[in-house]
Amino acid sequence: MTIRCAKENELKRINQVIPKVFEEAMMGMLNLSDASLRDMSNQLLMQGAKYYVLIEDHVFKGFVLIDEKTDDFIQQSYGFIYELYVFETYRRQGVAEKLIDFVNGYFKSQEIDEVRLNVHVQNKAKLLYEKMGFQERNVTMSMNFKK
Repeated sequence: MTIRCAKENELKRINQVIPKVFEEAMMGMLNLSDASLRDMSNQLLMQGAKYYVLIEDHVFKGFVLIDEKTDDFIQQSYGFIYELYVFETYRRQGVAEKLIDFVNGYFKSQEIDEVRLNVHVQNKAKLLYEKMGFQERNVTMSMNFKK
């Protein structure tokens, strides 16, 4: 198994699945075009975020988009996971856990001791993140006025 920076051909494949990544992450609650979703990911890349891919037995099984950010309130750096995606065929095989372990190790090597992510409350991945040690840090609440 190898986890490394995405190559050009892998970035193209990632770009193709970005709408599915967001659809699954947001439980189908987004009203943005596929082009807008791809633009959001590309903007993160232009700002310094990087995609890392997990390759096992010459097969591209999943990826993660990460970056270093700064908490303005406490003036500390932290790692951030923008996207974590495992292709359907390879789910429930430990791929996501391996990607999270990689991210943790990567940021530890940068002397950063915290990793954060956002997850929709109804996303099944929340259970995985909790199992891996993530805890709720902030809670965003909403009230819907539509009937």
